[in-house]
Amino acid sequence: MNDTVLSEDTNIIKNKAFSYTMDSDKIIRCFYFNEKYSIGAYEMFFAENVNGYCYGLGNDYKNGRHRYFHGGDHLGILAGSLYYFEEDLCIIILANNDFSNQYKLGDGISDIIFSQEPEVISKPLEVEICEELSHKYEGIYLEEKLELRRNIGGWELVRFKGSQHITLIPVGESQFTAKSKQQLKSYAIAEDDDGVPKLWGLRKR
Repeated sequence: MNDTVLSEDTNIIKNKAFSYTMDSDKIIRCFYFNEKYSIGAYEMFFAENVNGYCYGLGNDYKNGRHRYFHGGDHLGILAGSLYYFEEDLCIIILANNDFSNQYKLGDGISDIIFSQEPEVISKPLEVEICEELSHKYEGIYLEEKLELRRNIGGWELVRFKGSQHITLIPVGESQFTAKSKQQLKSYAIAEDDDGVPKLWGLRKR
């Protein structure tokens, strides 16, 4: 790891991967061995809020075992991590794409490790949206950031000045899901009081 380099935009940082490894080790030692912070700080960190999160970490049970998890994706990369502290197990998922579902993948790996049958991933059923609603939903919801676009092949979500195109499948009259991944929740089109469609809380322009 001492001979590695990391490119951050235009800057090449030598031996950076070693530093990241050391940082990860510090984090694990803090959380697993209760080092560095007070008992009160740990209790606050792991206290679950109304959304089931503990200071940014998801908190639930899988196969009867307590775990914490976290993940995210953006513009061609994704990551996920699952922590089973009582089993001394950590699952880390890294990928050079942003169209997988790291949570489902983590669940499948957990099932295999704990001798359970992984859930079979199913393809969502595509439905037709009438021309009137299609015309109503299609358009820009946030300038240069969020556009629902219809093309010859179907639907897509265009983001970040056109740098990201997410192919969508209509799965309901006002529901869309990404074609290349199994989502936890579909994208839902709502309507404001005046009938203007909203996506992610943003009104169509």
